[in-house]
Amino acid sequence: MCGYLPALAQEPVRISATIEFGNAWMEYALPEQRHYITQLSGLTRPVKFDVAPHHRFDELLDEGQTDCVMTASLDGVENKIVANSRIRFELRVFRLSGVDLNRLPKIDIGFLVNLPRPSVALTPDLVWYDLRTIEQGVEMLLAGRLDAIIGDSTQVMKTSGASGTVQAALPPVKTVQLALVCRNTDELRDFVNRFDDAMGVSDSGSVKDPFEQGNSRLIVRNAWSN
Repeated sequence: MCGYLPALAQEPVRISATIEFGNAWMEYALPEQRHYITQLSGLTRPVKFDVAPHHRFDELLDEGQTDCVMTASLDGVENKIVANSRIRFELRVFRLSGVDLNRLPKIDIGFLVNLPRPSVALTPDLVWYDLRTIEQGVEMLLAGRLDAIIGDSTQVMKTSGASGTVQAALPPVKTVQLALVCRNTDELRDFVNRFDDAMGVSDSGSVKDPFEQGNSRLIVRNAWSN
């Protein structure tokens, strides 16, 4: 590639998430998920995605080890910058092709151990199995040790590929909206503004600060409004 590109001289914005947003993930992502990550990655300032456990997000931000995190929890984000744009994830039930879950006398179902058990619209008795990872759940499902698993649809399909794992004809068990939360600096405020502009939601989903006038939509202190 020839020519001078100013964006390449900038340090990338470091974004931590619990998901690896690589090519395999993009292949199975829902269209709106793919659009979100494409817009976030396509700004004039480059981005670098890192995978980190959710319980370390506050520490990483406070110590400056990352610039932004993608999280569903907005507790404790005082004086942080929050994008108005959201990325939606659906937790759904998956089964093997050809298996009718409602015809089973009981269903052995796997779910991530660190999440509260959801309500599932299935008539047979459910026997819950704790999973450490989605990969473990897919392996157990393919081996016949589980009848079903619950997980983020993109992550399950990325893991299982063309193995015969299919989404059950049930509504989402849970829908999660992740927000981009960044350290409060002028550079990151500009980055988040540009991202929201690219997503076309600059004037919606505002974060309001009752103690300031004007455009305070990006600074979270005491109130969150959807």
